[in-house]
Amino acid sequence: MTLTNRIVRLSLLACSLSFTQAAVADSAYDDALAIRETISRMTGALVARDSAAFVQPFVEDQDAALYDDKQRIVGKLAIGTWMKTIIGVVPENDVFLSAIPRVLVRPDGETDAAWATLDWQWSQWQGRAVGHFLREHDEWRVATLDFFGMTLLQPDLNFDPQPIAFVIESALAPSVMAVAAVAQGDPAALAPMLHPDFHVEDPDGNRFVGADALQLIGETPLLRELTDQQVRLDIAEDRAIVSQTVQGVDVSALFVNVGGEWKVRTFALRQLTDLGRTQSVAATERLVVTWGDLKRR
Repeated sequence: MTLTNRIVRLSLLACSLSFTQAAVADSAYDDALAIRETISRMTGALVARDSAAFVQPFVEDQDAALYDDKQRIVGKLAIGTWMKTIIGVVPENDVFLSAIPRVLVRPDGETDAAWATLDWQWSQWQGRAVGHFLREHDEWRVATLDFFGMTLLQPDLNFDPQPIAFVIESALAPSVMAVAAVAQGDPAALAPMLHPDFHVEDPDGNRFVGADALQLIGETPLLRELTDQQVRLDIAEDRAIVSQTVQGVDVSALFVNVGGEWKVRTFALRQLTDLGRTQSVAATERLVVTWGDLKRR
């Protein structure tokens, strides 16, 4: 093989590897968005009092399950019947109200699994729903849903969401603190939560570090309107993105789990999307071997 051909092949390989890594990084965030859309369809069905639409996003290839406050209901038909009964009891004027869901994708590296929690209130009831999602035929569907959140207090042999809820809450707590500090115009309060590589990005992607980064946060009036009640939280393994839209502007922060503590690495006046895990040592070794083999040809 000529030197020119080698260079071409190396260039193509580098482009391919870069594209693959970007796709992997973006797909976790895309999955979180898709799960939010599924949840939105289900909550919309409850607002519309449509039990058939509510049950549609449940899995097809295996038995779907729903926990009410007393029992485990198995199968889409039974779940639909249960929800139809609930809707029949709720007065017409009582609208289903819900908060913003918290989403965790790729638990333990499982790319086709995800979880979400959702606080809600409906007539005389309220709860914290927790759902286990599976990718089925390229769609995110609900495998198991605890409607009231009873298994968060007392797990079932078939369903234990407590470890997942712990991960979500562990990321939510510092994100709420960070939002409060920024909203109050007190970026110095972020100090204990900052990652060593902390930086701020403006809408054009320009980076600010150190005192300049904190100054930008403190001097941006738009950020005073942030509220922890409207924060979106998406988690994937060792990363979490906290985001909110204020006056049509996306504001977000990337948290990285360092030794069990969530640290803010990036604060941006745009929507961050990189939920991909940092490249592992094994992946780096494979990359070196691939390049080394190619150079010897």
